[in-house]
Amino acid sequence: MRKRRVLAALMAAATGDLPDIIQVGGMQDSNTMQFMKEGHFLELTDMECLNNVVDEYKDAIKFQGKNYVVPISANFSGVFYNKDMFEEAGYQVPTTYDELITLAKDIQSKGEVPFLFPDKDAWTLVQCWEDNIDGSARGDRTQVYKDIANGATTFEDDALFPSTLQKVVDIRQYGQGDTLSLGYDQAISDFATGKSYMFMQGIWALPSIKSANPDMNIGMFSFPSLWSHQQKEERFTVFPDVSIQKGISRSSTIRVSEEKLTEGTAGMVRNSGALSVRIKWNRGVNMKGIRY
Repeated sequence: MRKRRVLAALMAAATGDLPDIIQVGGMQDSNTMQFMKEGHFLELTDMECLNNVVDEYKDAIKFQGKNYVVPISANFSGVFYNKDMFEEAGYQVPTTYDELITLAKDIQSKGEVPFLFPDKDAWTLVQCWEDNIDGSARGDRTQVYKDIANGATTFEDDALFPSTLQKVVDIRQYGQGDTLSLGYDQAISDFATGKSYMFMQGIWALPSIKSANPDMNIGMFSFPSLWSHQQKEERFTVFPDVSIQKGISRSSTIRVSEEKLTEGTAGMVRNSGALSVRIKWNRGVNMKGIRY
C-alpha cells in the first residue's frame, strides 16, 4: 500500500501535479531525498510552527541545513518478548549480552525458536543493527556519522561498529532458520501466535501485534549492552518517525495553515523528550502502560 502511494506521488511530482500537503518517509528514505533534491518541497525553516518542535528532532530532519518537512512522532526500538512464554519457562529478562545468548541457547535446546528475523525485508536488518544492537550500546550516533563523513574515522576504526555488526551476524543463529524467507508482516503474525519468544522491532509494530492477538501479554527490553549493565539503566534510541513526515508542495497554490501542517504532531513538540531515553533498571517494560 505505501509503495503504491509513493509511486503515485513520484508520478505526480514528475507532472507538477502534487497535492498541497505530502506525507512521506523519513530522512533515510531515498524517495524523500529525491523529493528534496528535486525541489518539490517548500522550505519551512522560518515557519513559526517549527519553534514548537524539539530542537534535536528539528536538526535531525534538516536537508542541506534547512527544514522542508515536519515530523509526526518519535519512535524507539527494543526487544519484544512474550511474557507468558517467559514465565512458563521460568526465564528472566537478560541484563547482559552473555545472558541473552545463554537464554537463546536454552530455548533452542528445547527445539523452540528464540528470535524471529524477517530479513526478507532488508530494512529490518538495518533496524536490528542500527536502532537495537548499536543503538543500545552507543545512544546518539550523530557525532560518529559526522566524523565518518568528515574523514575523522571509519566504520572499521570506530570503537563500536565492528563489534555491534558482528553481533547482528552472530545472533541470527538463534533465529527461525532461513531468515531471508520471512517477511515483516508474516513475522508479526508468527510472533503474535507464539512461534518465538522474542522479536527485535520498533514500537510501531505493537499495534499490529496486538491486532493479530489482542490478548497477548507483551513486554519490551532494550538490547543488552555493556553500557546498560554498568549504568544499571536501559537505553532506547529515540528518533523522529522514520515512516511519516509532512511537507508542503512547492507547487501549492493555496496557503496551508500551520495548524493543518502540524496536525497529529503533538508527540514531537518541545518538552516531549530527548533523542536518547534512559529507563532506570527495571528490565522488561510493560506494553500495557509503557514507561519512558
